[in-house]
Amino acid sequence: MGDPAGIGPELCLRLIDTPLDRGVRLVIVGSGSVLRAVAERLGIADAMAAIPIVGSADPASVTAAWSTSGTVPLIVDLGPDAERVRAGAVDAETGRASFEYVERAIELALGGVVDAVVTGPIHKEAWHAAGVPYPGHTELFSERTGAQRTCMMLTSEAITCSLVTTHIGLADVARAIDSERIRTVIELTGHAMQRLRGRPPRLGVCGLNPHAGEHGLFGYGEEERVIEPALAAARTAGWNVEGPLSADTAFTPDQRRRFDAYV
Repeated sequence: MGDPAGIGPELCLRLIDTPLDRGVRLVIVGSGSVLRAVAERLGIADAMAAIPIVGSADPASVTAAWSTSGTVPLIVDLGPDAERVRAGAVDAETGRASFEYVERAIELALGGVVDAVVTGPIHKEAWHAAGVPYPGHTELFSERTGAQRTCMMLTSEAITCSLVTTHIGLADVARAIDSERIRTVIELTGHAMQRLRGRPPRLGVCGLNPHAGEHGLFGYGEEERVIEPALAAARTAGWNVEGPLSADTAFTPDQRRRFDAYV
């Protein structure tokens, strides 16, 4: 559901009210109390009344509740009570709650109870206030799933872009990249886009420096020393990849038509 004090509860309720593809069923892991309170404010309390609520995220409990709920969504209620939540406020309690929602959702996915997890908006400051040892969703999913190789991919109808680094300061980026990491992100992006497109994807890799370094005029040669070896290795592995691209012009409409995704 995301942070109970944020927009996540409303997004969940809007989703409940939206026709989905046949066969898609929802399990919302969050606060039943908050969802009811927001539904009343939105004037859709009647829709909430028909949704079953289970008070445990235990896979067996969710499976049992889901098997008797028909086609309607199911709410896994982990609190907190709506009276304890101040909308729009950064709070350790709601940060801890939103973290627990994601943890329980991952457990349901790993247990085969659900097929995928969609995360609602969290507040990273609230996670930090709650003592959560992860800067964001990406790192949490990586550890909990035991994945050896991961990256963050942002996607929309117009642009898909994978990130080599995540959740670090801009001043730390140049030190954080290396050829092996770039190649890994290229391969992860390539495999994902091949599954989505059903064909070998065309990938564009952006440079680090302005104008992709202009052959060493800007930066410290990261394009030549770090990015180009990764591109060469990716091409040897069979990926259709181009770069380093000048990032200031890489995302123009003409360029977007040339690539299925960017790194």
